Amino acid sequence: MAALLAPVRVHPPRDLPLLLVGAIILLAACAPASTPAATSPAAVPTAPAQPAQLVKVPLQLNWIVDASYAGLLYGIDHGFFREQGVDLEIVPGRGSDLALQQINENKVQFAISDLQTYLAFRARNQTPTMAILTYIDAPTIGIVSTEPINSPSELSGKSWGTVTFSTGRAILPLVLEANGIDSKTVSIELMDVSVLYPSLFERKIDRAEAHISGTLPSVMLGAEKAGKKVYFTGLSDWGLKGYARIVIARDDVIQSDPSLVRRVAAAILKSNNEAREKASDDEILNLVLKAEPQISRPEAQLQWTQFKQVVKKPGAIDPQIVEANLTYMAETQNLRTDLKPEQLFTTEFVRTP
Repeated sequence: MAALLAPVRVHPPRDLPLLLVGAIILLAACAPASTPAATSPAAVPTAPAQPAQLVKVPLQLNWIVDASYAGLLYGIDHGFFREQGVDLEIVPGRGSDLALQQINENKVQFAISDLQTYLAFRARNQTPTMAILTYIDAPTIGIVSTEPINSPSELSGKSWGTVTFSTGRAILPLVLEANGIDSKTVSIELMDVSVLYPSLFERKIDRAEAHISGTLPSVMLGAEKAGKKVYFTGLSDWGLKGYARIVIARDDVIQSDPSLVRRVAAAILKSNNEAREKASDDEILNLVLKAEPQISRPEAQLQWTQFKQVVKKPGAIDPQIVEANLTYMAETQNLRTDLKPEQLFTTEFVRTP
């Protein structure tokens, strides 16, 4: 789990209803003091005509390539990155901690993280990066179980399985403490994803982490195959707010080559929006299965359907969400910082109406 998967290069040739009892959101964002924060959703940035030379840009993901990242594949396939002078390289990952590690070590200049992890790194002054836009502007994290969960108190005395680099290791205790539950009464079990959900079905663990449009489809299909029934409870039902995925860039790249950052942001937003609005399911599934053959077509279909349901208006980061999340982290995790919300994200690279 700790090892970084090999980069996936996609060369360009040429959008279940599900009972979701919530979802999480993290909170975050910030802009340099000179950059005004925006509260309204962003449109695709205006960018210059295609540069004469392509620039290779690795983008570190916070998870493996699946249908929730299909917009990037669609953008590569349709030339949206090339028209911005960007040769995008998608680098699969295994969690936001690992994504931050890679960008901190300057192995990549752009990465995708959940908001909570990014804010924690910034609060500890552990990352020279800035949040530039949202990719999934809605909650995805939650708890999957073989029985309904009606309140946070029902987790006390139970075990909860997750993976080593998961954001849930930090998020679940925050949510529990915010709801007056001693987080130490929940046993967090770290395990490989290959045994996580089988362990749930075999009742070796009581609960497990799952994400809408991520691991949840796999859990649903696995439960169906095993003749089990599963229930999903989103952490947003218990008060957590935020963004599931944001795009961050290194400070030195923002300072030295703002045009590149603007062009990357433009291509990501255009790819995400047009894939959801214009692409057929068959086109998306074919792109995903070509990039990651280990994903089954039914799983990819569920991921894509859920992704379209949960994503609304990706783009500009809302400073109110960032401020609320900082307050939440300070109250529940005693993680305090003198940084103001406007210092944690920028709206410089997204155009607002």
